[in-house]
Amino acid sequence: MYVEKLASVCLLTRHDGKVLAISRGEDLSNLGLPGGKVEVGESRKHAALRELEEETGFKARMSDATLLFEGGNHGVHVTAFRISKWSGDLIERHREGTPMWVDPAELLSPKCSYREFNLSVLKVCSLSPP
Repeated sequence: MYVEKLASVCLLTRHDGKVLAISRGEDLSNLGLPGGKVEVGESRKHAALRELEEETGFKARMSDATLLFEGGNHGVHVTAFRISKWSGDLIERHREGTPMWVDPAELLSPKCSYREFNLSVLKVCSLSPP
């Protein structure tokens, strides 16, 4: 059971400037940040970390997740957390899509369903083009 209209996502960045994204379904150009709906009784941070592990295979501790941004996205209140440390191996595919490391600009493609939200998150971290 999920909390209506509440979701959390994670932002992971590598030293080379790439960010972790997940495709939405089969369309590898429709990218978003790993995350999803918050379950009843679950904190937004816990939801973000659970979704990160489910969708990508990466694990992070609560202490490695910092509140980054909150905003609306398609009628859902979404909380973004920046993840400073993680472990594990990136999985090849998840039922939601394919996780991959991309240049931040790829999250801003017109094909991205969550383009505006992605832009807001990337601006907070100075990862978006001017």
